[in-house]
Amino acid sequence: MADFSSSRGDIPSEHHKGVRPFINIVSLQHCQAHSGISCSKFIYCLLNHSLMASILFAKVSPTIDFLHGFFRPPSGIPLVLGEIGSKLGGDTSMTNTISAALWPTDLLLYSSSFGARSMAMQLGDGFEIAAWQPHDILSSNGTVVKEQEEQAGSYGMAFAADFVGKGADFYDFKVHRLVEREGLAVYAGYR
Repeated sequence: MADFSSSRGDIPSEHHKGVRPFINIVSLQHCQAHSGISCSKFIYCLLNHSLMASILFAKVSPTIDFLHGFFRPPSGIPLVLGEIGSKLGGDTSMTNTISAALWPTDLLLYSSSFGARSMAMQLGDGFEIAAWQPHDILSSNGTVVKEQEEQAGSYGMAFAADFVGKGADFYDFKVHRLVEREGLAVYAGYR
C-alpha cells in the first residue's frame, strides 16, 4: 500500500513512469472523529455534513491530486477508502440510532461523488459503528450460540450500496452533490 498524501506535482516524470506499472490501487484509512473534535454528541461529529466533508476531503484531496496529476483517467489508479471508522467508542446511545445509519450513507455517497471507487467500513467484533455484532443467544436446546445482530450502520451501508449499484453498474454510475449544508446533503445519481 502506498501513501501519496504528502506528494504534489514535484515527482519527476521518469519516476512516475517507472512506478505506474507496479501500482494497481491506492487505499486510504479514514476515521471521522479524532482528537481535535469534540464528540460529546453524535450530531456534532457524524451528522454534520460540512464537518464530515471537510475532514474527509482534506485527507484524500492530496492523493486525488496525485493520482489524477500523474495517472490520468480512464487508465488512472483507483482510489479506495479501505477502512472507514468513526472512532467514537462503544456508546450505544450513539451507535444504536437512526443517526448511525445516516452517517455511513452520507459518507459513502460523498466519497462516491469525488471518485472513490470502493469503500470498506470498519467491521468486526467490538467495533463501534460496525454493520453487525455477534451476540450470545440461548438456543432451544439450552446451548449458548453466537448469532449476528445487525447494527444501525448496516442499513446505511445497504442503502448506499443499493443506490450506486455493483460491478459494471457501479463504474458507470455518477453521484453528484446537489445541496451541501451543515445538517443537510442531497445527492443525485445517474448512469
